[in-house]
Amino acid sequence: MPKGMTPTEVWKKNFMACFITDPTGLITRDRYGVETISWECDYPHSDSTWPYSPEVLIKELEAAKCSDAEINMITHENVARFFDWDPFKHTPRDQATVGALRALATDVDVSETSKVEYKRRWAETHA
Repeated sequence: MPKGMTPTEVWKKNFMACFITDPTGLITRDRYGVETISWECDYPHSDSTWPYSPEVLIKELEAAKCSDAEINMITHENVARFFDWDPFKHTPRDQATVGALRALATDVDVSETSKVEYKRRWAETHA
């Protein structure tokens, strides 16, 4: 532990936590710093919250009473700062919304696939 720093200070300076779903973590964000939280989605795994990840996330953010500024930090600003990355370099912000991206991906199959079906497909291609 660096001299003169608390564990929380070390955390805030050096770490970024990510989550798929964590209602309690969002409620306690003031304890460890909203600037150290980032949301992730495990696309395209139907054993996670995908394909409903944005809907699940917004419910959790609203339940935790996150402000618009905190939502921006958690969804993209924190990770952009942490990795010195511009998320809107190639896709302008207005084209990077959930609605805009879904409109571009109408050819993407978002149906949920059971483990039994995955196993059947694997067996079929590896017979």
